[in-house]
Amino acid sequence: MPLEVEQKFRVEDLDAVRGRLGEFESHGVCTEHDTYFAHPARDFAVTDEALRLRTLARDGRPPTHVLTYKGPKRPGPVKTRLEEETPVADRAAFASILGRLGFRPVADVRKRRETFAAGGVAVTLDEVEDAGRFVEVETVVEDAAGGERAVLDAAARIGLADAPVERRSYLSLVLGSRAA
Repeated sequence: MPLEVEQKFRVEDLDAVRGRLGEFESHGVCTEHDTYFAHPARDFAVTDEALRLRTLARDGRPPTHVLTYKGPKRPGPVKTRLEEETPVADRAAFASILGRLGFRPVADVRKRRETFAAGGVAVTLDEVEDAGRFVEVETVVEDAAGGERAVLDAAARIGLADAPVERRSYLSLVLGSRAA
């Protein structure tokens, strides 16, 4: 069962963090357009789940689309949850199918993301519309404890140990800023 293990930090200066990523290899810059959906029969805010349809655009290549289910967060020092993903060939058709099944779009989240990776850990520098600038340190593992250690160690190596941790999702942050 794939577990996403991540820690998100609110930062002002992405360039400063980028400068401390010496051991991490750049995987480029992309834009992501995420649409989150509400379930017709249960409240994902209560069950702490998420269903997301993502479009990823990179360097003039055709966009790719991915459907992601995120399970409830597990207790612990970092955010750990089941994550399952599958490619989607046609975003509009798939969104239409979800609508016919009673799922409704809740919100769109758009971001510019620069990704770096080393030793099975990804570091993303994110600029999220209506939410701010963040750094995510993440891994996908089968063993939560090993993932937590890897994420916390990587965060410390790039100087984020004292940065403010953001436990809320980008969806929650964006919804909060739009409601204000």
